[in-house]
Amino acid sequence: MIENEDIQLWEESASAWISHLTSRGDQSRRFLDPRVHAALGDVTGKKILDIGCGEGRFSRQLAERGAEATGLEPAPKLLAKAQELGGGPTFIHGNAETLPFPDNTFDFAIFYLVLIDIEPFEPAVEEAFRVLKPGGKCLIVNCTGMNTATNRMWERNEQGERTAWIVEHYGSRQRVIAEWNGIRVNNYHRPLSTYFTHHLDAGFNLKFFQEQLPTPEELETNPELEIHLICPYFNIQVWEK
Repeated sequence: MIENEDIQLWEESASAWISHLTSRGDQSRRFLDPRVHAALGDVTGKKILDIGCGEGRFSRQLAERGAEATGLEPAPKLLAKAQELGGGPTFIHGNAETLPFPDNTFDFAIFYLVLIDIEPFEPAVEEAFRVLKPGGKCLIVNCTGMNTATNRMWERNEQGERTAWIVEHYGSRQRVIAEWNGIRVNNYHRPLSTYFTHHLDAGFNLKFFQEQLPTPEELETNPELEIHLICPYFNIQVWEK
């Protein structure tokens, strides 16, 4: 038994996660991937740490783009799958809160929908700062506080159409149990200011922030993405050491 409950739940959900994600990623990651790559820019020759890499899908994309990618994963089954699939990156076991690397090692550290899985998240941010080179960047893909501050989610009209996203207790840190497709894990809600204040206190400077909204072209080919206009699910942040 893994002592950390959050990691234990990921371990129990590993098979369902791998089946759900596939090599293409789920719908959310197909929406996010091009935006994340755009925020990273040219990664050729860059040393990149993908923290909480899961089965390694995004680490492999980084390696394909020419990065020297390292994937870090605490859940043994997910790590084993990443190592089995290979694809260029180095995959190692470890926790975000105690990164097994020297100071000033990486050009980029990435939390791709990972900070929502960690409580408390503050040590992970401080560790990312430590292992980045001066001028290195920490890229965070996170759920918006509006997205995580609910267990009830959608309000619908008489026709069953989604009209509003229900936000509850936005100002309080809280655990939200996320369940879908046979996966059951802990997520953690914090107000946006909680994240930003700690990143600034840790020594980071904010270089980029954007809530992820679908383009008109995306809406034309996939009208389902209109839900992101009612309530943006994700934001992307780039912080510099």
